[in-house]
Amino acid sequence: MPNTVILLILLCAYGRPHSPPALCGCIRSPRLHTVRDEANAGLKAAGAVFLGRISSIRDTVVAPTPESTSFQWPIRIVVVRVDSLWKGPAVDSLVVWTGMGGGDCGYPFQVDSSYLIFAMVSDSRRLTTGICSLTQPRSTADDHIRVLGAPRYQRHTGSGSTP
Repeated sequence: MPNTVILLILLCAYGRPHSPPALCGCIRSPRLHTVRDEANAGLKAAGAVFLGRISSIRDTVVAPTPESTSFQWPIRIVVVRVDSLWKGPAVDSLVVWTGMGGGDCGYPFQVDSSYLIFAMVSDSRRLTTGICSLTQPRSTADDHIRVLGAPRYQRHTGSGSTP
C-alpha cells in the first residue's frame, strides 16, 4: 500500500506521456491578491528562484524507485544558464526537471529562451518546476522581478556589464 501511494504522488508530480489533463490542476491561494504577495510567497516556498536562458533540453525516462524496473515514465531535463539568482546556489548553470506536458504539469521550456524560474527541491535534491509554479517567460516577468529586488548573484559579461 505505501508503494502505491508513493507511485500516485510521483505520477501527479511528473506525469505520464498520455495522461489526461485532469491530472494537473493548479490551486492558487485566494489570499495572494498582488504580484508582491505572489512573488514573496513563491520566493519563500521555492528552493531556487532565478532568471536564466535555456541551453539544452533532454527527454528521458525514470523509474519511480530504484527497485522499480518494469515501470518508467518520461521526464524533461532542462539545463539553464543562470543570469540572475535570488535564491539557491550561485552557479553558472542549474539543471531543472519538469514533466513533458499534456496533463503532467510539465513546463513548456524552449531552448534559447529566457525564463524566471521558481523551482522546488525534491526529496532527491533535484530542482523541479511546472506550470503551477510562478515560472514564466522573461518577457512577462518584469513585475515579479521588480518585487524580488536585487538578485544575490548576477552573471557578469566580459564587458563588465550585466545582462
